[in-house]
Amino acid sequence: MRRYSVISEQLSDEECSEYVSYGLRFSDGRKTIVKISDLSLKKEKVEKFCERLNAYEVEPDDLRDYIEDFLADDF
Repeated sequence: MRRYSVISEQLSDEECSEYVSYGLRFSDGRKTIVKISDLSLKKEKVEKFCERLNAYEVEPDDLRDYIEDFLADDF
């Protein structure tokens, strides 16, 4: 089943401060097709976005426009 899921990653910034950020992974159930890191520090925000992407069955080719809107809006 092709589907988006939320991922979390431990990252560090230029000042060597570590933080947890959330992103998305699109997979076919076995392998990752697309991975988008560091979308937001707010897990709930990324979870809602992920739910909408899955509900509307957004294809990875169209993901860029959705991410631009996600980042521009106070989702």
